Amino acid sequence: MFNKINVIEIVEKHLSTLKNQRTNKIHVPDVVLFILLPLLLSLVLIYFRNLLNKDIANILVTSFSIFAGLLLNLLLIVFDLVDKQGNSNKNIRDALEELYFNISFCILISILSIFLLLALFININYVWYLNLLSFLVYYFLFVFIFTLLMVLKRIHKMLSIKFTQ
Repeated sequence: MFNKINVIEIVEKHLSTLKNQRTNKIHVPDVVLFILLPLLLSLVLIYFRNLLNKDIANILVTSFSIFAGLLLNLLLIVFDLVDKQGNSNKNIRDALEELYFNISFCILISILSIFLLLALFININYVWYLNLLSFLVYYFLFVFIFTLLMVLKRIHKMLSIKFTQ
């Protein structure tokens, strides 16, 4: 029933890009950077009572919405590059595939964050509710930022290779 909206594969494919390419094993520094560091930063923000308010939520909803649209366009560009690349260079094709997975994950994080931020506008006056929402939004925000930086670096690396040829 939920197969059409099941996003687990997107998360799995993104996590598969955090493996060491040579050994095909989990790359611990990547796990620390993309999973544990956002967790730690989010906990620190919550510990110091930096909770979200409606003004910050509005800014973040707007930002995530804009990024989701831009990333959807970038996803189509990567798809077109894969189509044009064919089977000519396996390394470039593999890099484009990982880039595709990372961009898809960024779009997913944007959508989830927007829904969490919209939940902030529900008037529930429980401290745990605001703490939990703030923590989740901060966590996804940091994951989004780090993944977006990875996407930027991968695009930069691929273009740099093309410019040196």
